[in-house]
Amino acid sequence: MQEFVKSIDYNERADSGMPIFKIKDTLAEMQAISKALDSLKDLENRYKEEQQEASGLRGDTTPGMFD
Repeated sequence: MQEFVKSIDYNERADSGMPIFKIKDTLAEMQAISKALDSLKDLENRYKEEQQEASGLRGDTTPGMFD
């Protein structure tokens, strides 16, 4: 996604003279990407919490062969 955003040329015009890419649209998409990343981080944290609760181990220990 970073490469796509970097490759946008705001000076590029269609045959009618209208700009192909608009800064407003790019910023809106970047905000949507930010929200999606926040959602993924939230899901990851929930998953990790559920895994810790399921293991029943205390502290920072990792499950061994018999846990």
